[in-house]
Amino acid sequence: MQHYDEKSHLMIRTFLFLIYAVFISFPVWSSDTIKVNDSLSFLPISSMTEYFHDTSGTMTFSEMQNISFGSFKPLNHERYSLGLFNDILWIRFRIKKTGDKTVLLSTTKLMPYIDFYLPEKNNLRVEYRHLEAGNFNNTIRIFPFRYPVFPITDKTSAEEYIYIRIQPYSRTDSVLLDFSLELQDKQTFYLKAIAEVAIMFFLIGGLIALGLYNLILAMYLKIKIYGYYVAYIFSMIFFLLLRSRILAIFGIYRIHIFVLPSIAITYVLSMVFSRVFLETRENLPRLDKVMLFIIFLSPAMLIFLLTGMPLMTDIIVHILTVAAPLVVIAAGFTRYKQGYGPARFYLAAWLILGTSVLLSGIGTGGWGFIPSFIDLEFFIAIGAFGEALLLSLALADRIQILQQEKNYLENREKYLSEISLRDELTGLYNKRMYLRTIQRKIESSRKNNIPLSLLVLDIDHFKSVNDEFGHSFGDKVLIKLTDCFIFCLRSNDIACRYGGEEFAIILPETSLSDAVLIAERLREQSAEAFVVESSGKKIYRTVSIGVTALVDNETAEDLFERADRALYTAKEGGRNKVVQL
Repeated sequence: MQHYDEKSHLMIRTFLFLIYAVFISFPVWSSDTIKVNDSLSFLPISSMTEYFHDTSGTMTFSEMQNISFGSFKPLNHERYSLGLFNDILWIRFRIKKTGDKTVLLSTTKLMPYIDFYLPEKNNLRVEYRHLEAGNFNNTIRIFPFRYPVFPITDKTSAEEYIYIRIQPYSRTDSVLLDFSLELQDKQTFYLKAIAEVAIMFFLIGGLIALGLYNLILAMYLKIKIYGYYVAYIFSMIFFLLLRSRILAIFGIYRIHIFVLPSIAITYVLSMVFSRVFLETRENLPRLDKVMLFIIFLSPAMLIFLLTGMPLMTDIIVHILTVAAPLVVIAAGFTRYKQGYGPARFYLAAWLILGTSVLLSGIGTGGWGFIPSFIDLEFFIAIGAFGEALLLSLALADRIQILQQEKNYLENREKYLSEISLRDELTGLYNKRMYLRTIQRKIESSRKNNIPLSLLVLDIDHFKSVNDEFGHSFGDKVLIKLTDCFIFCLRSNDIACRYGGEEFAIILPETSLSDAVLIAERLREQSAEAFVVESSGKKIYRTVSIGVTALVDNETAEDLFERADRALYTAKEGGRNKVVQL
């Protein structure tokens, strides 16, 4: 009896050990099983999954199911941030689902090839359903969205692993793996999807609006720098459309091959715009050479990619991602320190974009600063929109400064032109202005059939003033008599100092009789004007005036010659007279 009991105990212990071994090796309800019920709305599950690197790239799904114990490693992170990756990545996890609601499993990035193996109960058997996604898989999406989405239904078996297989483009091409896995109910998924698409369309739409607005300005103002700005903005729009995979909701998946060309074009145009806007060639020659180097280095990434050197392409992309923002920020800061006003908006624009790139990089690096449920694509889009808006303000500021400089130069030119046509001493127009004006007035008189008269006057005995009191006193006499002319003439009359003490006064729309009256008024006022000599003596000087009116077929020279003859007649007749001819 005792022998029987010992034998029974041995069998029981052996049986329990086998059960324990089976439980350890093939857990049915292990602690890492993800439990889902109808109350679920959103759950990041990356930290609850395991992963395996298939370095050979040849393992089939059947072989993966029979892989040795311990080959899969737990992730224990919120994101799959594995850096540049060219192996096959397998991910597995279990889900125990209760309730009737369909749960959606989604990734936060569109990879080239994604295979999803879902264990489903079919009567007493469990069969795997194979679903495909990715931007290179020729499959129809169950849910049209920019990232892969797979359904977890009531048929999903909790006893078996769900597998995900991620494959890069080829064994020689590396992919930056950075994504997370999320479980959501349909309502949460659709609300989030609509919100993501709406935000991206708002940001990209805002960029398009800014681009079109400045394109219209470029065509209207015909300013070259606006063209560079528009080209840069639209290259950024193209890059965001590709990087955000927003076109995937329209069934356009094979777009990743254009990302690198869009990056190269964006870098080139950003440097071209920056060189012109900051005028680095003249003001920052050293940084200008660095910008030129970036312009020539950007297309090199495409050359390396096409020649089968993806590693060099990745190196150049990462170098430019760091170097380009630093160079333009340094250039903007230096130009601002040099006193270039528009650089303040330019500097702020690139600081915003640089910060968004940095935040995206921190998130991509999986450093834990950014929660996994925040879409990193928004950082670049928000930064690009803010940059475009501030660059638009910078351009407006620059155009305003250029306009102010233009106005200053025009006013300066007008001033110089004005003083070149005026007598420096009296402020009246000079002989050059008289010759330019008289011909125009003659043409207008004949065209409109209106009269035109001319006065030529001379100061009597002016030489004696210079001889007796000096030329400086003679200048005072000229200025005093000029004041009389201005007082007696009308607003449209044109008084010119023809030379020395001789003056010519053009009287538009004035008949000969009216011209004589004006000349008499001038003579009388001049006779009453005086200049006080240093000893207190009042010096008076009279004027002699010749008056003529334009006749048919008379030239400007003929008109002046007749008025000049009338002047000499007045002087020969005793001076201080008005003579018409």
